[in-house]
Amino acid sequence: MVYYKHSLYICTEMKNKAMTKEIINAETGLLVCVLCGIDLTTFGNNPQPVSEGKCCDTCNATKVLPCRILMYQDPEKAQILIDVIRKVQKNS
Repeated sequence: MVYYKHSLYICTEMKNKAMTKEIINAETGLLVCVLCGIDLTTFGNNPQPVSEGKCCDTCNATKVLPCRILMYQDPEKAQILIDVIRKVQKNS
């Protein structure tokens, strides 16, 4: 139960520090993945706790879901992983 409460705290904390919101490509009119920048041809996924907006299936599977799972296993490592993903996203 301690991890669960702490994980919810991380989710709330990350939401307050989110880097981006939904982005629409002006040329295509499609939503853009907030993590990698490709056009979304599907509905997209919720990228919380990594970012806000929508993300593609690939980023969801390789970045978002591992963070969510790690939040329950080791919240401190999850925070480090989220910070690293955000730094990479910022520098891209």
